[in-house]
Amino acid sequence: MNRQDSSALANALVTLAGCFRWGVIIILVGLAFSGLRMIKNDEAAVILRFGRLVGSSRQEQVHGPGLLVAFPSVIDRVVVVPVGRVHEVTIDAFAPGLSTLGLIRASGYALTGDGSAVTLRATAKYRIEDPVAWALAVQNPADIVRGTVTSAIGQAAAGSPVDQLLTTGKKELAEKILSAAQKQLDKLDTGVGLIALEFRAIEPPRETKAAFDAVIDATVNRETAVKEAVQYREQIVPAAVADAAQTVQDAKALASHASAAAKTDLAEFWGVLPQFQTSPLVTSERLWADRVSELLQRMKTTWGLPPDGSPRLLLP
Repeated sequence: MNRQDSSALANALVTLAGCFRWGVIIILVGLAFSGLRMIKNDEAAVILRFGRLVGSSRQEQVHGPGLLVAFPSVIDRVVVVPVGRVHEVTIDAFAPGLSTLGLIRASGYALTGDGSAVTLRATAKYRIEDPVAWALAVQNPADIVRGTVTSAIGQAAAGSPVDQLLTTGKKELAEKILSAAQKQLDKLDTGVGLIALEFRAIEPPRETKAAFDAVIDATVNRETAVKEAVQYREQIVPAAVADAAQTVQDAKALASHASAAAKTDLAEFWGVLPQFQTSPLVTSERLWADRVSELLQRMKTTWGLPPDGSPRLLLP
């Protein structure tokens, strides 16, 4: 090897050493800045140093929004937790398709308390309430929430009749599912808080949907007929009661008037009877004259007809 070749090799080694040195410097700088993280307003962060949580209290363990300074990533692992967001998972384990033969599959349908089957689709909404528990315990949060809620749905549906699930029992079912699922998530120390469960569909299987719809229609028609009957009763009964009360009142008034008139006539009869027994003819003529006089007083114009056939006389 001549002197020229030796010089070229030396230059190459110097250049390579310089590149290596700059590469090491860049790597070291990158590692130094790898511990810097900007935490957003809807996030919180925890630091795991060699796999162990940093901080002795919850205030020291949970870091809020802003610039977070940690050791390089080979030492510290920063876990960012979206605590301010509402997360959703879809529950479709109880809503399968049909087999190639068009038959109901053996699994995938929720069984109700009376032995019926329903298809069910739902969306569970949750929020991360404990960043520390979330960072330490949860590996795949969406799957854990989905599995827990799915299990709670199966248990709750098994305790409810199918008619209740398809009509008026959805709100009660959702509350029961949320309560059971939240208890299980708390036992697992996931740091998850369930917010709501929204049913996108609760239906009977396609093969039995027509029969279920017919039953529901009949139930609705029955409730409508009962409601209309109650409304008619509320309208007609008060009117009938009022008419009956008026009839009774009129009858009582008529009875009172008739009784008073009868008593008056009876008193008059007993008053005239001794006179009639003494002088029947005189008493009869006097009574007749009194009645005629009363009639004439009630009349505006009086015509008198003499017994001998002479012209009529106009009496005042």
